Amino acid sequence: MADPEGWHASEELSRQVREAALIRLRAKWPGLSDADREDLAQETVIAVNRAVAKGEPILNPAAWATTVAHRRAQDLVERQARVLPEEDDELSP
Repeated sequence: MADPEGWHASEELSRQVREAALIRLRAKWPGLSDADREDLAQETVIAVNRAVAKGEPILNPAAWATTVAHRRAQDLVERQARVLPEEDDELSP
């Protein structure tokens, strides 16, 4: 059976990471939709849980989350930018 204290710590860490990611995404990526920001925040929570499961120390959850969320937002915007020109070409005569 899982240790209840460990479960609560994990829930608290996930909450802190999600909140920090959303704050960063709202401040630095205003062009993202709410759905994109929520997806990126959830991806950040998954990433922190994987890191903790591997034994990686997360000494500053807020800093870790803002870095991961920012990088994932950059990746998303780059992927979207690569898709948009192709769609524009299809619309041209």
